[in-house]
Parts: sequence; C-alpha cells; structure tokens
Amino acid sequence: MPLRARADRSSGRAFLAACRLAFRISPVSFVLIILAGTLAGSVLAPAAVLTKNLVNALGDEQARQQVGTLVLWAALIAILTGLATAANSLAGIPAYRLAGRIRVVTETELARACASFPGTEVLDDATLQDRLGLAREGAHDGPSMVASTIVEVFSSVSRLGVFIGVLWVTSPEMLAVLLATVIPLVLLRRATTARSIRYTELASVDYRWRDYFTELFSTPAAARDLRLYGAQDDLLGRLRHHLQIAVKLDVRRSILQSLSQLLFASLNAVIAGAGSAWVVWQIAEGRLSVGDFLLFTAAVLAVQSAITGILYALVEVDIYGAVFARYLDLIALSEAAQAAGGTEPAPPLRDSIEFHDVWFRYPRSTEWALRGLNLKLPAGAFTALVGLNGAGKSSIVNLLLRFYEPQRGQIRWDGVDIRTFEPASLRARIAGVLQDHTSFELTALDNVLIGDTGATPAQAREAAAAAGVLEAIERLPQGMQTMLSPRRANEDGAGGSSLSGGQWQRIALARALLRADRDVLIFDEANSRLDVTADAALNRLLHSLTGATRLVVSHRMHGVRDADLIYLIADGVVAEHGDHQQLMANGARYAQLATGDQISQALP
Repeated sequence: MPLRARADRSSGRAFLAACRLAFRISPVSFVLIILAGTLAGSVLAPAAVLTKNLVNALGDEQARQQVGTLVLWAALIAILTGLATAANSLAGIPAYRLAGRIRVVTETELARACASFPGTEVLDDATLQDRLGLAREGAHDGPSMVASTIVEVFSSVSRLGVFIGVLWVTSPEMLAVLLATVIPLVLLRRATTARSIRYTELASVDYRWRDYFTELFSTPAAARDLRLYGAQDDLLGRLRHHLQIAVKLDVRRSILQSLSQLLFASLNAVIAGAGSAWVVWQIAEGRLSVGDFLLFTAAVLAVQSAITGILYALVEVDIYGAVFARYLDLIALSEAAQAAGGTEPAPPLRDSIEFHDVWFRYPRSTEWALRGLNLKLPAGAFTALVGLNGAGKSSIVNLLLRFYEPQRGQIRWDGVDIRTFEPASLRARIAGVLQDHTSFELTALDNVLIGDTGATPAQAREAAAAAGVLEAIERLPQGMQTMLSPRRANEDGAGGSSLSGGQWQRIALARALLRADRDVLIFDEANSRLDVTADAALNRLLHSLTGATRLVVSHRMHGVRDADLIYLIADGVVAEHGDHQQLMANGARYAQLATGDQISQALP
C-alpha cells in the first residue's frame, strides 16, 4: 500500500482532533483546565481597575478619609492577583493528569497501529519510518503540549477580552492601534512556524540515523562485529555527520524562533512606549488621571501579553498539530490497510495451496524475486523448497503468510484467493519457524509462549522438551523464568542470561510446536544453526507431524530427501519438481546440488 506523501489534515484540524481526544479521555480534567485558565486571565482586569481607583483615591484628600474602603480595595487587589497566580498553578494539576492519560492512549494506539498492518511491506517504507519518528514524538511529548496550550489559550483569550473592554473605555484610539499590530504578528508567526516545522521534519531523518548508529555501539552482537573489523571509527564518523546536520537544523530553528521573539518584543515595546507617552500627555493636559496611567499601562501589557500568549499557543498548535497529523495519518493508514486486507475467515485447508503465475518484488527493489511462479502444496503432504540463496524460497513463505502481497498472480487456498481472507484468521491456521526469527529480550517462558500466548506454562515446557531445548533452559539460573538477555534483569533484579544460536533456533521451534495442531506448518531454514544430531532429531520430528501440511525450506538437501514433493527454486521460478528419487534420476541441477551436499556431509 503506498504511503501518502503529505498529511491529510491541517495542523489546526489535527490539534482539534487532539482536543477531542483529550475531552473523550477525561472530560472532567478538560473542563477544569478551561475553567482554571479562564479564571486566571479574567481576574487581572478587576484588579487593575481597583488599582486605578485606589491610586486616584490616595491622591484625593477627601477620599483618603475612607480608610476602610481603601483597605478593602487593597485587600481585594491582593486577593485577585493571588487568585490569578493560584488559578494558573491549580490548572497544572488536571493538566498533568490529562497529559498522562493522553500519553498512555496515544502511545498504545501508535503501537497498536504498527502491529495492526496486515503485512510488513509498509514498515519497509523509509518515509513511514521518518513519520513514525515524528508520530512517536507527538504521542510522547504532545499530551503535555495539548494541556498547556489549552490553558494558555483560555487564559489569554479571557485576559484579552476583559482588558480590551478597559482600553475601550480609556482610549478607543490606542485600542485600534494595538489591535492593528496583531496582523503583522500573525503573518510573522505563520512564516516562522512553517520554516520551524520544516526544520523539525528534516532533522528527524538524521536523528533516526543517530539512533541507529548509537544502538549499534550498545548492542553486544553488533559491538563484537565492529571491534572485530575495527569499523568503530568509520561509523562514529557517520554518526557525527548525521548529528551535525540534525544539530545544525535545530540551531537554525532556535535562531529563527529567537529572531521572531525579538521582533515581537521590539514591536510591543514601540507600542507600549508610544501609548505610555500619549497617556502622560493626556495626564499633563488634565484629561486623564494618574490612576488612568496605571490602568492603561496594565491594560497594554496585559493585551500584549495575551496576544503573545495566543500567538505562542498558535505556534504550539501548528507544531504539535503537524506532528499529531503524522500520528493520525499512521492510525488512518493502519485502519485502511486492515479494511483492504480481507474480511472473510480462512476455512480449514482441505485440498491444496496453489501459487498461480505469481510475480513479486520487494518494496523499492527493481529485481523480481518471483517471476510467474507456479507450484502446489497438497494438503497433508510434506513439501520441501530447495535452491541457492536468493532463489526466492523465503519470498514464497512471506507471500503465503501475507507479510507482502504479490504484484501479479494469485495464491489460492482450496481455490480461493487468500487476499479475501482476514489476515489474522489465515495466520491462525499456520505455525512455523521463520528464517529471521526474533530473540525476544523476555524470559525463556515468555519466549516460548510467543507461539501461543493462550498456552499454559506446562504446555510451554512440553514444547521446549519436544524442541530439545528444555534441558538447556533448566540449567539457567531461574529456569523458565530466566530473562534471556544479558542487558536486562528480571522484575526481582536477577540478571539475565544468553543462549547460543542453535539454542535460540530451538526456542523458535518450540514456539511452532505450541501450534502443531494448525493446518500448515512452515519451517524456513529451521535447521540452519543446528548441529548434526539436532538436525536429525528435527527431521524425525517433521515426519512425526502427520496430518498437517508441512512446508520446509532448506539448504541442506539431506534433510528433505524423504519429502513427498520437492521443488527446486531458481531465479524466482520452479526449475524442477518431484520426489528425491525422480529428481536424482533426472541428473539435472537438483542432483548436482544433492551430490554436493552429500560430499559436504561426509567431510570431517
């Protein structure tokens, strides 16, 4: 499925979507944030008016006689000012709670979206990986930005509204001039924000390379290779190169933001200075009082602060909205992929699986991995795929499991195109060992139960025993509860352990044996790291799994000679097929490969 080149949503619409999400997650916290922000912004204007009246009264001998009133006004000023500060602080409590809840939801949904793609083809897309980095940033850092932005917007809007009323009474002319300055500020904000977002997107690519190279230096297997070949300096140079680019972009963004703030501050200072001079002139002419000067100064500062706050909030809306739009796009892309992945449940396999004129190449590759492939896997039979590296054997497995989709042709399950099946229901009928199986940094028990998370620990032990790895697991410090990672500890603090490559392959085999009752069992190079004794045991095991459709991919020809049907794959097509005796009698390519394998097995 092609990835969209641009976000479908504007940053503003994306931010509104984030606000709707916040309200849905915790409506009480959302409303409390709005009320606290509004209260913080609205109480300053009454305080400013009371300050004006108090100053004027203090300058009037008759008014000074009303001591109780003056003290009351002073107390109210202190209370209102304190209330504004308290409201801002109190807004932080529901804001923090809301941010935490949003973060749990967004990060979980982001992981769910990645896990819910029917295949893995989209995860090979470099553009998606760049967006995924921004989406992770939005899911991680965005929740606090949503809450703080909501507080800032409502505080600024309420402060702006009440002080505009004060300025309207004091000087409509200055109010008009002040509001006119909003236009250039908004235009400046939009220009600088667009460039800032672009810098962020460009830097994300280099930061992804930084994370990759940093991971290499801290991963034991990669670290050993780097030390063996002395490649650390070269990769350190690449790390430095990408860091320099990313940091350069970050510096540009910071400088741009600083220049914008400088322009904002300069324009505000000019306006405040001009307004203050005008008010002083009006006082000298006897048209305004000293209290009016204080009120006007407080109003100008409050309006400028409110405008700056709103503009800052709009910057946050643009930046976070652009990032959150990537998050929304990824969620939508996953949902669309699921909808297009098929909806019918896969039925039990009765007759065969057939590849009919299948053409396939991997994303961004110009070479065909399969070129009009035709083959048939009879139900209940033991079928083997053999051939040299790059012949297309694992591609057949990837297509059957719907990790990828063919560009042309069909894969038929009892005559029905598997693209009509819901992918999870299809895979529920399949078990096996993949060529590039994963060694999870979890306990030994968890690693086996990956094969069937609904199985019991007793069933996991049985599968491990059948795979020939239970004895090795029981020798570990905590047996099945040992963390299989030298870098991570168990919950009780006990250090982890590591396994050999062959033992990890048997762990992967144990996962498959937990699902040995499935219709199809796939073993893609499941013996590549096994010794001769373990390989022979695996062959005996494969022959014992009667009733299931077994598909074995192997480079070791001796392990498939008893297969019911053998396909020799070469250059993405079936070069030969038949049983071992037939193919040996033909004396063609299979016979040559099998003879070479026999010689290699006989060598000491």
